[in-house]
Amino acid sequence: MASTTIIKQKLTVKKIIGKAQSKFGKASLIVPMNGKDEFLGLNDGVDETAFEAGKTYELELAISKSGKRYVRGIISQDATVAEAPKPAPAKKEEAVETEVVQALDRDTRITLMNIGNVAANLAAGDLDNFDKAFRAVKKLYKEEGVL
Repeated sequence: MASTTIIKQKLTVKKIIGKAQSKFGKASLIVPMNGKDEFLGLNDGVDETAFEAGKTYELELAISKSGKRYVRGIISQDATVAEAPKPAPAKKEEAVETEVVQALDRDTRITLMNIGNVAANLAAGDLDNFDKAFRAVKKLYKEEGVL
């Protein structure tokens, strides 16, 4: 039987992901925790409609052996609704330059890393040969339909 740790924690709900929208088949909450947004799964006995975005709840959390956190129950609800922080208006005098970066999906990144590893083995430390080997291996991967 898997052991779990039970803790009580006061958290503000940022977003509710219903069972219908969840890709895992269970409802979950997004809460700010430890400086970033964390997902908390809802155990079977906890109703997703009991939560409202922006409200603070004292929750009983179960932490599994793998470190995943699940809401086991609601202890109490704070009556105040937290307002979402509003972004500061941008000054018109400052020109904001953004760099557009095209993101690669995970499979493409892994394939390109594999190409780099093959090319590095073929080049054996010679930087000019590495560039040639990388292009040759990438061309072969494209011809084979891997990339």
